[in-house]
Amino acid sequence: MLTSHGGGVYVIAVARPLIDVWYRLELVAVDSGSLTSSTFLDIFVDDDASDALRFSRPVYRATLSTAILPGTCVTTVSLTGHHPATTTYRRLDDGALGDVIQVGRRTGRICTRSWLPCDSPTIIRLAILAYDWSRRSVAVAVQLKIERPSGTVSRRPSFVEGFYHANVDENVPLGHCLLTVSTTFLHAA
Repeated sequence: MLTSHGGGVYVIAVARPLIDVWYRLELVAVDSGSLTSSTFLDIFVDDDASDALRFSRPVYRATLSTAILPGTCVTTVSLTGHHPATTTYRRLDDGALGDVIQVGRRTGRICTRSWLPCDSPTIIRLAILAYDWSRRSVAVAVQLKIERPSGTVSRRPSFVEGFYHANVDENVPLGHCLLTVSTTFLHAA
């Protein structure tokens, strides 16, 4: 529930019982029906138990480039005082770059799975859930800032041809070369 207190001050209050561990709200400001600004607010609900799970930081931040290689880890989320072998991590959101940025199920490492698209958002917000063997859980925010290199050669290769094909005889000898493909490097936009 969002209420205004005047002078640009708003209060967000709980209007019903919180049953999930994570809520993402989009706050939108409009003037005469036109969008002027928007932002996201992540709300994480803590477990009241004295032995509740806790992340080592309240928010994780990292900066990465669109030229970053697939498989590169950009940050690691971790719990305090818990053995890694009993902890499992997963993304709560399927939003921005859900198929490109992943969290290691057992390690908590936030890594790229493939190349970042050149038109990717400038800021990516992830919500990561950690839970232990007893199914206690806690969530944390991860903010990734995407930088686009300018005027430099990207490490992103592009194939010279858009499609390759080869006809292969069934009696081709073992180790015989079937096809040669080549790549070139794209310049960053």
